[in-house]
Amino acid sequence: MKGYVFKAGAQTAITKEPDGSNLPPPKVGSWERIKEVKDVTVPGLIGFDPETFNKQGYQIWPP
Repeated sequence: MKGYVFKAGAQTAITKEPDGSNLPPPKVGSWERIKEVKDVTVPGLIGFDPETFNKQGYQIWPP
């Protein structure tokens, strides 16, 4: 499953939506897409929670 990584200030998010349309407003600034992850299940996404990602369609660090 693909994921799209966005950044805004100190927050980083990964979402299923290529345009980030399902992300809530960030604490500071606006979301900017920084990369695409071809397979979110591959090890290497530190702190990634598949259950949260599947339930919400996104995950944000720090909350």
